[in-house]
Amino acid sequence: MSWGVPSALSGLALFVLGGGVLIALLLGIFTQGQRKRSALAAVVAGAVGFQVFHFFEHGLQVGYWLLNPQKKPWFTPWAQTGVDGLAYWCQLWPGKGAAGQRGAELLHLIGNGIFLSGIVAMFVLTRIAKTNQRSVNGALLFQGLHFIEHIVLTVTVFASGTGWGASTMFGRWSGTELSSHRVWWHFTINGIATAIAIMALVALYRSGALTGSKPKVKKVGLRPRSHYAFGAVGLLALLQSLPFAVGSIVGEPAPRKVRNISLDDIQTAVGDILSPGQWWHLADPYVLLPIALLAGMWKLQRKVLDSSQETNLS
Repeated sequence: MSWGVPSALSGLALFVLGGGVLIALLLGIFTQGQRKRSALAAVVAGAVGFQVFHFFEHGLQVGYWLLNPQKKPWFTPWAQTGVDGLAYWCQLWPGKGAAGQRGAELLHLIGNGIFLSGIVAMFVLTRIAKTNQRSVNGALLFQGLHFIEHIVLTVTVFASGTGWGASTMFGRWSGTELSSHRVWWHFTINGIATAIAIMALVALYRSGALTGSKPKVKKVGLRPRSHYAFGAVGLLALLQSLPFAVGSIVGEPAPRKVRNISLDDIQTAVGDILSPGQWWHLADPYVLLPIALLAGMWKLQRKVLDSSQETNLS
């Protein structure tokens, strides 16, 4: 497969998108004046919009699992094109994991990096507004843990050929036990992080921290920290117990002979089989949605600047 095919171009677009969002976040953090808030608001809107679609993708994956719990986890065509495209570039780098496996981990790492950028932008906005939004802190906690999980998975796949992390039961499970656990683990943590992020976004907007305008609602007292602590512990318990129960009850370990075959053996025997994809796959929501949202942020940016100026005049 050459770089001029749909899959490789899709992978390249994902690299550019991830880097572009990171640059936008850094510009928002280090820019001074009113444009600081508007740049951060743009990153927030783009990243949260991206994450809503990302969670929908995980919902589709769980839906497929409900119908086919004993089969290999499913990717949508555009996600698979992204995986194969990133895998193409992974072939150019050293590493022990199969290129397709490394591509899948990179796809998740880039996607969750984009979402984390939006959460960090929210956190910075709360500091600018000198307000304490615990929903933002909660989103940062869960998405931070999620991003660390994907860093560990990506590094261990590149280093050893096997993903090692909480979602893979630290390499102890195999077969449909492993795939079921991983599908439900990532669906659960994405659901938790997305729900908290949306709550945080609404809270930021109502407080005026997002646009720099006057608060939309009267300030209310915060709930005791213990309530949030118990909530966080409960959600963490759900994150670990639900996927574990599903994998244990529904999944089956791989036969011992299969477990003893290494990825290096498979690569040596058949090599990496990567699909070049089809040109319509370049209409990839993972790429087009954030680009459209960020393009629309120019309008939001102007609104934020105008709101800030009106607030300063009043």
